[in-house]
This record gives sequence, structure tokens and C-alpha cells, in this order.
Amino acid sequence: MTSPRRGKVTHLTAVVLIPPEDVWEPIQRIRRLHDPNIKRWMPHITLLYPFVPHALVPSAAEQVASVASRHNSLTVELAEFSVFNHPGGKVTLWLSPSQPDPVKRLQAALEAAFPYCDEASGYRSGYVPHMSVGVFLKRSEARIARDKLEPEWQPMRYEQRAVSVIARSGRERDPFMVVAEAPLYAP
Repeated sequence: MTSPRRGKVTHLTAVVLIPPEDVWEPIQRIRRLHDPNIKRWMPHITLLYPFVPHALVPSAAEQVASVASRHNSLTVELAEFSVFNHPGGKVTLWLSPSQPDPVKRLQAALEAAFPYCDEASGYRSGYVPHMSVGVFLKRSEARIARDKLEPEWQPMRYEQRAVSVIARSGRERDPFMVVAEAPLYAP
């Protein structure tokens, strides 16, 4: 595969974990209220973003499939909300997988295969698996939303059986679409 150099990645592609559609509604209910990106992104846990340019997606998807095939399918449970600040001031409200280590191992293996796609792990705390459900201008607003949502939230559990490569057209506002799926190993 021809590899882009650092700086030659794009925000028009990503590698993510997308939950099965039959568990989306409780997540989307929250996102409809608090996430201005709901039309652009499906519910997901980011693994690599930004990712390779469109022209390299077919060969990159083969490499993603190779990595995925060496990792077991995952049982993901989304039970708790958390909040983190972004550079530039925005605050994200997110659901945290109760067992983050298998997701972290998968992400690390993918990043090892695509070392120039390391933005998701470039934070002081390293890679933090999360499913974003809201974006706020102030931390206090995110905390108020979290405090309101937590008592009503029913933890959800699902089987994650694939890694998805997603892409959108050349415009940043266009929605992402799944362009390739890589099955995780099912023991």
C-alpha cells in the first residue's frame, strides 16, 4: 500500500466502531437534543481519525481487515457518561465503554498499522474510547446535561462484530457513509 506521510491524512475518512442499528435509538434520542453533528456522523467509537485520502481507502481497508481479523469481536457496554474539553473551548458529552481495554488494544493495533493516523491517541491521557452524544460551549452545560441524563439512562450492551471504514465526499459538512467493513474474529 502506498502510505501517506504525516500531514497527508484527511478529515473526510475515518475508522470507527459502529454499533448495530437496533441499539441506536437511545443514543440518537440524546444526540438529537445535544449533538450538532448528528447528520454528519452515525453513532460510533472513533479508532482512527483523520484517516487516509479517498484514493488510498481500498488498499487501507484491506489492511484494516487484516488487523481486525486478529482481534476478537467485542461486547460493548455503554453505562456511564463522561465529559471532556476540546482544544478551542468546546466540551463533549460522551458514553464510556465499561470495558475500554479491548477497544484500546484494537485501536493501538490499527494505529501501529497506520502510524501517521495518530490524532485519536495524541491527547495527554492517550486514546480514550468514547461515543460522543453531545457538544456544548461550556463545561457546566455538559455537566447539567449529564446529570439530567444519567438517572434515566439504561446501560446498553451489544456485540461489536466489525470495524468500519467510513468516508464522506469532498465537503466537510456531508454525512459519512460506510465504505468498507472488516469483521472482527468471532471465536
